[in-house]
Amino acid sequence: MSHNVTNTFVNTTSAILLNPGYIKTMDGILKILQLIVGCPVIGLVGHFIDQSSPLFFTAELLLLLIATSCLITTTCLLVSCLLSISATTIISKTLFELTYHVIAFCLYLASSVYMLVLTSRHQNLEDPKIGLYALMTAGIFGVINTILYIMSFFKALCNQCGLYDDRVLGQRKNETTTGLL
Repeated sequence: MSHNVTNTFVNTTSAILLNPGYIKTMDGILKILQLIVGCPVIGLVGHFIDQSSPLFFTAELLLLLIATSCLITTTCLLVSCLLSISATTIISKTLFELTYHVIAFCLYLASSVYMLVLTSRHQNLEDPKIGLYALMTAGIFGVINTILYIMSFFKALCNQCGLYDDRVLGQRKNETTTGLL
């Protein structure tokens, strides 16, 4: 009697492969800018939340919650794309980035505009304890972050539809043309 024996070997590795090239892509640049702009929003609002007038408490709390949740989620996305080459390609093909960026855009827009409307309405109350101009600056940074999130949304939409070639900025693809001579 003859027997057929099939050996299957699975080669696994636990090494983490870093993806530093992700920072050079448009997605990476937008995420880093969102983090850079989001940190002052949290810092300014967090510093003045207990010192300001009760008039601004709702606007401060809303902007602080939205900015913090967006900062945490964006950090998780950036870290996962930096630590895994496969995460970069997989996440960009799912609907998570589309829904996250459009929700972050809407919430950041609402909270930033609410903060700017309240602070501009009470500009004559400027008191060093209130920090009205600091809250207005946080609202302006929120609007800037809103623009960055809508740019990320359109970038994710182009990725989803296959309209954007996700190559590293500054590098051109080598295109070979073949033709009949």
